Amino acid sequence: MLCTDIQVPVKAPEAAFIAAWNTLVREKAKIRAGGDSALAKYRASELMGLLESTGEIHAFDYALSVRVLDCIEVWPGGKLTVSFLAGIRI
Repeated sequence: MLCTDIQVPVKAPEAAFIAAWNTLVREKAKIRAGGDSALAKYRASELMGLLESTGEIHAFDYALSVRVLDCIEVWPGGKLTVSFLAGIRI
């Protein structure tokens, strides 16, 4: 299978980000940053502050995604994984 064989609907990454963000908002008490580096701890504290101030979102927020999003991985079958800069993957 080639990476070009996987097709993802245009709005799917945006919807995946919205769903992942809202999951973080609802489960922020369970969040643990991935990694022990100072940068990971800083990004986790920034993420917690943004979760508190922003809350749940209902539309894609580009500015927010630039601040917190590391990447969105596409898996065979079109499944998406959202990775945040704090080391959290959903």
